[in-house]
Amino acid sequence: MKIKTLLLGAAITTMAAVGYSQGTVSFGTFQFAPATNTVLGARVPTGAGYLAQLYYGGATATEAQLISVTNAPANFAPVAGFISAGTRYTQAGVLGGGAPGTFQIRAWTAALGSSYEAALVEYHNPSSPLYGTAVLGNSQLFNVTTGNPNGSPPTSPALIPNTLPGWNLVPVPEPSVIALGALGLAAVLWRRRK
Repeated sequence: MKIKTLLLGAAITTMAAVGYSQGTVSFGTFQFAPATNTVLGARVPTGAGYLAQLYYGGATATEAQLISVTNAPANFAPVAGFISAGTRYTQAGVLGGGAPGTFQIRAWTAALGSSYEAALVEYHNPSSPLYGTAVLGNSQLFNVTTGNPNGSPPTSPALIPNTLPGWNLVPVPEPSVIALGALGLAAVLWRRRK
């Protein structure tokens, strides 16, 4: 009777570990989804000047519902515009191993802050010395099924789809540019009334 109880307990523990394991994703855009800095008019350079982070959520998550992986943000490397940052882990309670999920890459000028959220605040701060020159952007949302290292058999980290298009990091528009755009729109509407 003790052996049956031990075996049953082991089976339940194994199923629980598999059901609640972390999912894995390979955070690499390789050669198909380059990020471009629109201020420079070129791919985001390699090095510590720019950071990128992987965000994720359940299969039907919206952009606002995504959370960042717990790993630190990555730099663009080894080639300008591309990321090759290794395996990232999802939180089991949000997106477990072997489950379909929604993902997005977010990137920013490193001087804006060490997280996307901090960078977003500084990006929109008109009194910041980086206002209008620092860049920030994100990829399209994409869906992948996470790898499951605890599955039976284990599965490799999911790859970012090679259909993900390139994306842009852009500066926040200067107030004068916004005003000029509003003036142009007003002129078009006024002319249309005539």
